[in-house]
Amino acid sequence: MRNMRCFRSSSWAGAWLLVGAFGIAAAACGPNNSSGTGGSGTGATGAGTGTSTGGGGVTPADGCYDYTSFDGTSPAVQFKADVLPIFRQSCGLSASCHQAENPPLPAEHFLGPSVSMPAPTAMQIQEILSGIVGVKSVDEPDMDVVAPGDPAHSFMMYKLDGDPSNLDGLTCSKLKCAADMTCLLSMPSGGPQLPTDERDKIRRWIAQGAKND
Repeated sequence: MRNMRCFRSSSWAGAWLLVGAFGIAAAACGPNNSSGTGGSGTGATGAGTGTSTGGGGVTPADGCYDYTSFDGTSPAVQFKADVLPIFRQSCGLSASCHQAENPPLPAEHFLGPSVSMPAPTAMQIQEILSGIVGVKSVDEPDMDVVAPGDPAHSFMMYKLDGDPSNLDGLTCSKLKCAADMTCLLSMPSGGPQLPTDERDKIRRWIAQGAKND
């Protein structure tokens, strides 16, 4: 995507506008009026307050998720049962979102067919994973889109944990692209974050090795 474009929660009926994602242009999805943020809290290290994303971690004032007290080992998360349904429900809104196989731009990652389409084949699932796991981010080349075992160095999670209301894009000081404002916007743009439990499912899947299981 210059990496993902559209994200919609499985618990929300509407769709959202996402400009850029792990990187490039914008794609339009309809507005959504539901809220799915996880509340506020203070990071274990006292880094600041922000949106709770589970396991004791928060997104503090600097826009960086605090992994100090995050437990990525439990509960166990599987790609096909837990993560893929989020991708399919949230990204398969139209061909302009991430349901296109063999996308025209290398950074526009395929994240699976919409839930309204037939279930992905084993080959399609492998295509999804091959396009994001161990693949360098376009906007943050020092990071993979998904770094197996390391959500703190997975650009996907910075996109998901960023503040969708910040039109200046990602602000986490750990990101080089944040310094020159080339990270583009978080996911989803123009709407609330994915619910806490959905983001943490993706986070734990990465922490547990980003497996094809």
